[in-house]
Amino acid sequence: MANLLRRVFKEYTRKMWPAFATLLATWIIATFITEFTFTSGGKAFGPILSRFLRLFLNLTFPLLFLPAICALVQQFLNRNPGQLVQVKKEEDTVFHAFQSWVVRPLQGIGLVMLMATHFLGPLGAYLGSSFTGPTISTIPTMPPPGELTLGRFVNLAVTSILLSFVWTMDDLGIRHYNRKTEEIRMVGKYLGSLLPILTGFYAIYSLFKDQPPILAFLMIVQRVVIFYPPLVIFNVLHTHYLNGHKEILLKKMKAPSVIIRADVETPSGPQSG
Repeated sequence: MANLLRRVFKEYTRKMWPAFATLLATWIIATFITEFTFTSGGKAFGPILSRFLRLFLNLTFPLLFLPAICALVQQFLNRNPGQLVQVKKEEDTVFHAFQSWVVRPLQGIGLVMLMATHFLGPLGAYLGSSFTGPTISTIPTMPPPGELTLGRFVNLAVTSILLSFVWTMDDLGIRHYNRKTEEIRMVGKYLGSLLPILTGFYAIYSLFKDQPPILAFLMIVQRVVIFYPPLVIFNVLHTHYLNGHKEILLKKMKAPSVIIRADVETPSGPQSG
């Protein structure tokens, strides 16, 4: 039992160490150098840790609803003549360092920023300021670590749900097969690759448009530092969740495994495998 726990600890540490290194660097800067991410001084450790745990829990909790989300979405995608299928050779649920430490955290950061700047702001104006509190475009740094509002909770929950679903479609090799045209199209792969570009650059453009360049740059740096650790860990846990619940998710999506004929450039359709 002790050996198993050690192996598990070493595996998770190997995959998550950039998150812990970022947290440590944040604490060192805030404690010994200057105020950073709304914390400073000898008591910086508590706020930094509590903020990380809050963000981590907000991101990870929606994973429990991933099977229900897959079951809901398939009702819209599995309609004549469309059908979700799994291309077995496209399945990839193995840990990849660059993807887990760079690409997917950027997706999350870009999506969070886009939600805060262009979706939660108008919604908060309709529902009242208590929904969102200070928005990303009206404050120089992130909200105080202990402050949690409904708007920020919704932001992280929606981000988690969208990313989890896109990553699931990508990692499991889910494609959309059109029985009428016999075309197989990707569902999650290109969307997952474009998310950090479309959302991140659009949010960054908005910040530089509304704020002085130096202030906008500092805002972006602090958001990256704050959201990077929980998003790295969230992605690692998502991969492990996917490996443990693969069959359940495929069943919920009603996506049979198929093989694609390699003798033609454009596949003519899936074959049961």
